[in-house]
Amino acid sequence: MLKEVLQAIAQDDRVFSLDHLAQQVGIHQDLLKQILTDLVRAGYLRALGETCSQECDHCPLISACLTTQPLKVWVLTEKGIHFIRKQAINR
Repeated sequence: MLKEVLQAIAQDDRVFSLDHLAQQVGIHQDLLKQILTDLVRAGYLRALGETCSQECDHCPLISACLTTQPLKVWVLTEKGIHFIRKQAINR
């Protein structure tokens, strides 16, 4: 399941709500939160601050954002990017 969450995050350059990402992967939000925590702890993801600090109108991610709720944003680390690339090669 960790792999599926990483792939879902990597496949699109948009910002998803936890609910949307959980639905996309087919798991409950609580499980997704734990997986995100595990992926950060393992070094595959990095949180960009606790929440967005800008108003949505001035946010550089507004064109890609699918939610108007306060956000916690995660990005792939170099380790995460390397893992995703390795998975793509092995397909």
